[in-house]
Amino acid sequence: MKELSKHLEFVCVISELYLKRLIKHAALELQQERVNKWNIGLFDFSAEPEFVGNEIVKCINMAKDGIHAVVVVLSMRTRFSREEQAAVQSLSLSLRELFGSKISDYMNLVFTGGDDLEDNDETLDDYFCRDCPEPLKNALTMCGNRRVLLDKETKDPLKKADQLEQLIFLVNVVVENNGGKPYTDDLFKELKVESKLKETTHRLEEKLAKEQAARLKAELSAKEAQKKSDDEIRKLREYLERAQKESEELRGLSDRGMCNIL
Repeated sequence: MKELSKHLEFVCVISELYLKRLIKHAALELQQERVNKWNIGLFDFSAEPEFVGNEIVKCINMAKDGIHAVVVVLSMRTRFSREEQAAVQSLSLSLRELFGSKISDYMNLVFTGGDDLEDNDETLDDYFCRDCPEPLKNALTMCGNRRVLLDKETKDPLKKADQLEQLIFLVNVVVENNGGKPYTDDLFKELKVESKLKETTHRLEEKLAKEQAARLKAELSAKEAQKKSDDEIRKLREYLERAQKESEELRGLSDRGMCNIL
């Protein structure tokens, strides 16, 4: 099996809701191997689509020799909420829309919080057999069941090294399965055109929505003005009717008074 290259680059797609949205650049050195990674808050529900898109573009530009692996990080410290299940459910569609259908060949799942499972005398396989959400099963199938469990709190250097070795092994598997060919910028050309079209469509939809809102506001204003005008006309008509009635009553009284005098 090919060893991890000296400057292997991959993108970490983060789904833990509490992680910072801002792109992070870090270096992980393990056995004289250097791995560059960038975190994207792809499933951060507070992030605007434009922000996430810009972060992805930054990652692509930084990985000039191509992306060797996509690592999706999921926390096992708590049960999956409905929001997190929805995020995992959209994982396949979102990644394929953003990067194309071949991206699943470069994807691994990393689960953090293994020490919590260990405290409950549970393994990752136990969890999957017991109450693994269906969206997570689909994500595992999508990435060929490539997964690794990492501890968050352990201070055992041997355990940390072993878990990192497992992650490196999975990345090497991805590299070998793809013939050492990274997911290069060439593969994004069609995606960029599609993204530009989507961006243009989004802008047009926003413009149309604003125009519709302005039209609705104008229509409401016109209706209010018409109602006000109708009310004023009604009041004027009522006033004229009362004035005419009072005039007729006065004329009648006047006519009766004249008859008495005669």
